[in-house]
Amino acid sequence: MSLRVVVFDDTERSSNSNLEVWTKGLGSWYPNMEYGGDNTAIGPYARGSEVRVFVYPDGRDGTEMSFTLTITDEMISESDRDMVTLSLYDDRVEVVSTALPDIEVTHKR
Repeated sequence: MSLRVVVFDDTERSSNSNLEVWTKGLGSWYPNMEYGGDNTAIGPYARGSEVRVFVYPDGRDGTEMSFTLTITDEMISESDRDMVTLSLYDDRVEVVSTALPDIEVTHKR
């Protein structure tokens, strides 16, 4: 089971050129934000597992954000329905996914 991850740049002032998404056991992904967003697939993961994801919107020297995804039996690999969406704003990062306990989580930037 793999999850599709999509990142959108909804900032007005901040630069996201140092953005890093790190997943334990898989390593880092550095989205290309030149055209306002990027996407990739992370995994594979066993159903029933928990995946800890760390986001560094301004690189490793900036704020660290983390969230845990739970891979359920109902999920469809790399589907739009079960993808992880990261929306970057100047003051926050919003994460939306069916793999999150409350569907959505917001972190201050």
